[in-house]
Amino acid sequence: MSFLFLDFETVSEVDLEEVGLDNYSRHPSTKAVLLGWAINDRKIQLWRIYRDPMPAELSVALANPEFIIVAHNAQFERVIFDRILGIKLDFPRWRDTMVLSYSWSLPGKLEKICDVLKMSAADRKADFDPMFFSAPVSKGGRETLFGIEPPMFRDWTTHPKEWAEFEAYCMQDVHAERHLWNRLNNSPCPILNGAGGSWIRKSTSAACHLIAKWWSMDWRWVFGQIRNW
Repeated sequence: MSFLFLDFETVSEVDLEEVGLDNYSRHPSTKAVLLGWAINDRKIQLWRIYRDPMPAELSVALANPEFIIVAHNAQFERVIFDRILGIKLDFPRWRDTMVLSYSWSLPGKLEKICDVLKMSAADRKADFDPMFFSAPVSKGGRETLFGIEPPMFRDWTTHPKEWAEFEAYCMQDVHAERHLWNRLNNSPCPILNGAGGSWIRKSTSAACHLIAKWWSMDWRWVFGQIRNW
């Protein structure tokens, strides 16, 4: 079985957390600018979407239904492929390291997972704020002598040093999610007795305690209070 690990970086006038993925992906200003990718354990590569055609090896892997596609919060990558790049990829091909992490009672955020598992600096998510490029510096909209002011973004021409860090951040995300996938997916219990095991045991114990309280609650009394209220 072959795996394709992916991570998109995008830019848009709208905020993903404010408008949600559906509105974000449909907004005309939303663009994919970078895609970090790797096949199995091979070298991580970068597709600079804003200037280069899709690499042939990536195109072949996407077109091959035998490839399993892995991403963190994979719905984002799937929707960006579909709505921004016009590439439809069958849903059963996708695997999500966020869902896998939740199944181990881990957090969803990649950086928090790295903390809990005490991942090494080489394996963890890079320390860079993608909003430096993903969000506009100014949303524009003001009337000027030359018409309506357009939104202004930083990019590789205005901030080349930071853009290089942005590219490295994208590729490091692929490395971190691949490391996470291999760590959690290739063993029936890879971490309970190692780094992060204490956190998982405590979380599982807390969840079981809440379930027990819920199960033992006198629901007849609760519904009686609701009726009286």
